[in-house]
Amino acid sequence: MAYDRDELVTYSVVALSRITTLSPRAIRLYEDRGLLFAKRDRLNKRRFDRQSVRRLELIKLLRTAGMSLRDIRAILALQEGSVQRAQVARAALSALREDLTNRVAALEAAEHQLIKAVSAA
Repeated sequence: MAYDRDELVTYSVVALSRITTLSPRAIRLYEDRGLLFAKRDRLNKRRFDRQSVRRLELIKLLRTAGMSLRDIRAILALQEGSVQRAQVARAALSALREDLTNRVAALEAAEHQLIKAVSAA
């Protein structure tokens, strides 16, 4: 029987924290909120696979962009194939994109004002 190597490699919370630069507390929070899933070993310790690493990197990226955990959950549902959740995720991504565009415009306007103020000084 052939095995997928990704299925054989697992990480502890501490190892996952080092790989993703997220705190163990954040990883546990994401698991508690249903964004991440761990298996348990024979000592009942959490074990995460490589898919968890990829999922956490996406969560980290979306959190950095200002997305709520609720919206991130909807986006992750895209990977799970739920049509209704996919529609919610698309709407959330669209709203996030609009918000980010507005923030960029506001920052550019502020930058322009600062440049004018420094030039006038």
